[in-house]
Amino acid sequence: MQPQRQPDALPLDCASEIIVELQLLRSECCLTADQLTRRTPLDEPGLEECARLDDALAQAHRLLLGVVREIKRLRRLRAK
Repeated sequence: MQPQRQPDALPLDCASEIIVELQLLRSECCLTADQLTRRTPLDEPGLEECARLDDALAQAHRLLLGVVREIKRLRRLRAK
């Protein structure tokens, strides 16, 4: 019986890029919401959509960032 092979390194660089992209998307939501507040009459449905998208992106950002940090922390512990 052969010993279990360690899996290849997880794509943390790719995950880090996604974290940055999520933050950029959140910035776009804020810019769009700012533009919508300047319209007359106020585009309330558009503002609601921006808020919902921003909430979802924030949640995904926090989740992915937390997982990446935990993986890096565990790697440091294993390396000791």
